[in-house]
Amino acid sequence: GIPAPEAAARCAQVATWAGGRLAGAAEAADEDPASGAGDDAQLWSHAAAVARTLERLLVARPPGELLTAQALLQLHDLAVGSGAELAAFQREAGRPALAASPAAVVAPSATVLWWGFVAGAEPGLPPEPWTEAERAALAAAGLALAPLGERRGVEADGWRRPILMARERAVLVRWRLAGAEPAAPHPFHDELSTRLAPGSLEACALPSERVLAGGAAPFAAATGPVAPGAPMAQKAAWRVPGDAVAPVRDLSASSLETLLGCPFRWALEHQAGLRPGRGVDLPEGARLLGDFAHRILQDMLCGPAKLDFDRADEAEAHAWAARAFDDRVATEAAPLVRRGAEVERDRARTLVADAAAALLRLLRQGGWRPVDAEREVSGTFAGRRAMGYVDLVVEKGGREAVVDLKVSGLRYRRDALASGHALQLALYASLLGAGKKAMPPTGYFILSEGQLLTVDAGDFPGAAVVEGPTTREALAGAEEGFRYWDRVLSGGLLPSLQDGLPWEEAVTGAAGPPPEEGTPARRELPCAFCHYAAVCVPPAAEEVSP
Repeated sequence: GIPAPEAAARCAQVATWAGGRLAGAAEAADEDPASGAGDDAQLWSHAAAVARTLERLLVARPPGELLTAQALLQLHDLAVGSGAELAAFQREAGRPALAASPAAVVAPSATVLWWGFVAGAEPGLPPEPWTEAERAALAAAGLALAPLGERRGVEADGWRRPILMARERAVLVRWRLAGAEPAAPHPFHDELSTRLAPGSLEACALPSERVLAGGAAPFAAATGPVAPGAPMAQKAAWRVPGDAVAPVRDLSASSLETLLGCPFRWALEHQAGLRPGRGVDLPEGARLLGDFAHRILQDMLCGPAKLDFDRADEAEAHAWAARAFDDRVATEAAPLVRRGAEVERDRARTLVADAAAALLRLLRQGGWRPVDAEREVSGTFAGRRAMGYVDLVVEKGGREAVVDLKVSGLRYRRDALASGHALQLALYASLLGAGKKAMPPTGYFILSEGQLLTVDAGDFPGAAVVEGPTTREALAGAEEGFRYWDRVLSGGLLPSLQDGLPWEEAVTGAAGPPPEEGTPARRELPCAFCHYAAVCVPPAAEEVSP
């Protein structure tokens, strides 16, 4: 096997090399657009992206691990994942899904090709390994074995799976000779012969002599060139079963924000369960640093080895966070310790340490004390069960408040508070203060700026107060928007809110006029953070389909 760090270093070399080829291809494409170099540039960009992703996967492996060729191939498949998400690469039909055995065909497919439909093409089950005496001894020890013959039933079920998983066509490929010896058909051939009408198998068999002689082949359409079909046109609203898309599960802040921003994306992500592959969804950049910084600040204030909040000063908080960063970065944020990331790592360390000192100062100024991190809260939202985890709960005089930690995005969070779109804060405040007359104060602490943003003037001295709807008003607006889209979806209508589509007409007929733009009940489309561009096609000006 190859050591994981060495494999990661080679991936870095491949990415650098592909990046160089990308630059050359891009330059050639600029000089001669008809040369086809633009396609080459996309290919090199895709290759570099896959190599970088595989490098990140390898960096996360234990340093002393030796990876076999099979393990590397599995990691490579993860890195490829939905690779077109990682680079500007023209989407096209993917490679066939390969299965090691008939029983490994576990997902429906348009066409299933069973290569080697002959006896002995796959390893058979070994003979029953246990004698009667051994079976009795194992049973006496409390170990239950499969009854005799059950393994054969499982094997037969595995043979049926390729046929049952084929939506349009199953092709069984066999040969008559293995060397000079006749090759018997696969045992499953006998079951097909008994289940099908006499002559059925012969009627759909395609001998090789017939193809070589140029005779008509029933599968010619599958082997010849296929013209590309027309691209899918997005509709203003799709008619679907209401019980398939109506929100019935427990609600969270992230799912609610998705639903209020784009019901179409919400249905694909939370109802259909369509999510990007693990290789594509690896945390990196601000997301990686945000998760890591969250844990350090939470442990500094509420962990087992927490800072003495009453006595510590800002310098001690700064030093505590810096030490924690150094001790944990290799195991919790491995990409920051790879070669060439020294500047990025130093910048991240400074950000975390400075944020720790600023957070301590702001809490002290307001008289707040940290009491809990990642507290689970639950309750109801618009009559539905909702839950979440509060980053930091602080307390003063028996009154609790919500502080949500964000690594960056000062302007975005300020705009969210000003427009009443800070749903996460509003939801957590309502769940934390359930049954109480007054809503708990809330605020975003932006690590990169060392600032606390809030709409609750006077509760956080030293914080930046944003003029906007109160937490209760923001929550009421979100409930209004949720009830509206719940009516639309429960009625079997799934709209796409893209500009250029007459979706407002469709939803108005089903549930009345939608919430007005700019209100807490309506928010902008989250297209910049969406994984579903491949199935959510922007409408052409001349192609609007109601």
